[in-house]
Amino acid sequence: MISKDFVYVKPENLKEAYEIYKDYEKKGLTPFYYSGGTEIVTFSRKGLISPDILIDLKNIKECKDLYFDNDNLIIGSTVSLNMLVDSNYSKIISKSIRFIADRTTRNKITVGGNVVGQLPFREVVLPLLLLDSKVRIYTSEGFKEFNINEIFDKNLKITKGDIVVQFILKKEFLNLDFYYDRKVFFSRVDYPIVSTLFVKNTSIKMAITGAFNFPLRDKESEDILNQKDLNLSEIVKKIVERLSPLFKSDFRASKEYRIELFKIILNDALRYFGRS
Repeated sequence: MISKDFVYVKPENLKEAYEIYKDYEKKGLTPFYYSGGTEIVTFSRKGLISPDILIDLKNIKECKDLYFDNDNLIIGSTVSLNMLVDSNYSKIISKSIRFIADRTTRNKITVGGNVVGQLPFREVVLPLLLLDSKVRIYTSEGFKEFNINEIFDKNLKITKGDIVVQFILKKEFLNLDFYYDRKVFFSRVDYPIVSTLFVKNTSIKMAITGAFNFPLRDKESEDILNQKDLNLSEIVKKIVERLSPLFKSDFRASKEYRIELFKIILNDALRYFGRS
């Protein structure tokens, strides 16, 4: 139960949604954009946030889009995880997000909500980082587009009030060779202890979540991953040494256990891609 009255609106377009947000902000009130709502409801119940108005984006056409436009796949920010998984437009995306929560919850969790959420896992971010997705954002100056790798550093770095509208992925990248592994404590839909996605194009790329307090794609680790003069053991040792300070301990697993799981995943992934 959320023990506070708040205003709920469902605008028909981006301009209207943006103006409502700014109007409430100027009044010193707390607006939130609302998509799937799973985090907003949970955090409100726990008293971690206290929205004065929820601006539901699910009526806005651009946010609901899921289609191919010439050479790109367009994914609206309010598209649910299940819609994306069931579309199977990309095996990389489908496989790496299909165990985020149970199916009923995935009907509510949206792509945009997962990316801009506050939980540390945000597994949708992994394929978006490795497939060099563009993010289309609605701002005071209209639409802007950025490569997600330019504006994602632990969180999506956008101006408060701007609206994440769509993610744009090149069709040619959607079904590259990939390796994915997700280690959990209890059931397969539990939060991950370590979740790692590898994608190979001209080189091997890697993104990790669950092990740290945020999703990570680390270019220097990828450089090590692709060094031809190192054998498999040397690659694993160097990457673990580099990332070791970032691993966390919590009630699901210790830092040391997470590191061991990550070593196993790295070894398996590298063997999959033919390294020895």
